Parts: sequence; structure tokens; C-alpha cells
Amino acid sequence: MFRISKTHLFLFIVSLVAIPSVQAAGPLQKALEEKAGGSTEMSISNELEQMAHKAASFQGKLPDHTFSSGEKLKDFYTDGPLVLTFYRGHWCPYCTLELKEYENLHAKFTELGATVLAVTPDLPMQVKKTKVKYNLSFSLISDKDHALAKKLGLAFKLDDKTLKLYKSYGIDLAGSQGNKGDTLPLPGTYVVDKDGVVVYAFVDPNYKKRAEPVEVLEVVEGIQVKE
Repeated sequence: MFRISKTHLFLFIVSLVAIPSVQAAGPLQKALEEKAGGSTEMSISNELEQMAHKAASFQGKLPDHTFSSGEKLKDFYTDGPLVLTFYRGHWCPYCTLELKEYENLHAKFTELGATVLAVTPDLPMQVKKTKVKYNLSFSLISDKDHALAKKLGLAFKLDDKTLKLYKSYGIDLAGSQGNKGDTLPLPGTYVVDKDGVVVYAFVDPNYKKRAEPVEVLEVVEGIQVKE
């Protein structure tokens, strides 16, 4: 386990938040690029760029939140760090690649006393199916009507063109979410210490880009060394 000072950890985190697309080519990034046909670049609106920047600049403690299942968000970080990651739904191949990579590293997160929690707008029944289908050992939870995503500034409405495109692909957001199906969360990832303070945030408006779990693991290691 490497040692890192509080100052160096802060600078490391700031560099990742400020430039989320600049990261080492880890296992997940390579898989995402392969899925995207060699390049994960795509056109992004200024509105989404600004929204993602604001969400990635989140500071302080996580907001109090109780999921529709009755579970409280704070209970997930009471005993150690929390890796909180949002995925768009079971239908998103980039999301499932991310979930699989967290599963590959789950034992290492557990060794560090960290909890991994994946949050999605999918209905609870679909969340259970996803967990079983990909044999995931970490927690997945349904974010009804994007309640938590909205608190963190991640929820955004899709334009009519994108909605029609998704429907042409057979993606039924209304059916999978149990609501109007016109909203999705930006794929964001946060690392939270046991006091509920966000020490790392990664939000990219490009859904083909995600925080690299190996780097997230390094941030968790840094928290444990500091403590």
C-alpha cells in the first residue's frame, strides 16, 4: 500500500475532477474503447458539459437520503469508505462493463473496508435481475425517479431526438424506470469517507467514459493510509 499525504491526495483528486477524460488506460477504459469501436469520443452539448462540471465539483458531505427501499445512504459509509457510482440502466452496455470491472476488484475494495454501491433508475426487480445475471457481489439499488441523482445534480432530461433513437433500439426507459422515462443520470462516481465527506468525484457527460475502478481503488487506499 502506497503512502500519500493529505495535500498530495487533494491535488490528485482535483486533477481527476478537473480533467475527467485524462486518465491512464486501465482495464475498463480499454473495454469501453473496444465496445465503442476504437474511440469513446462523442459530441456533447454545452449544457451537459456545464452540468457535469458542476456535479464533479461537489464538495462537503453527501446529502441525507433514504431510498424507496427504506435503506439510508449514510448506512453505507458508517464503517468505512463508500464508492458510490451511478449507472444508466441494465440496457446500457457501457454500464455493464463498468459493473463487471467493479466486480473484478470487489475483493480488494472489501479488504480496505470499503463498500461499493451502484445506483440506477431501474426498478427494483430489474436491479435484482442485473445482480444475478452478472453475478455481482456488491450492492445495487434502485433510485426511484432519480431522487438521489437529482440531489447530486446528475439527473438530466433527454431530448426528443434521443428518446426516439432509444425507442428504435428497443430501449423502454418508461418501462424499466416505472416513470415517464425521459430522464437519465450522468454516469458519476464518488468516493466518500466514513464521515460522509466526498473526497473524489468523477462525472463525464460522455456516457462512454467512466471513472477507472483501479484509480478509484487507489483513492480508497489513500483514505485508509491517512486514517
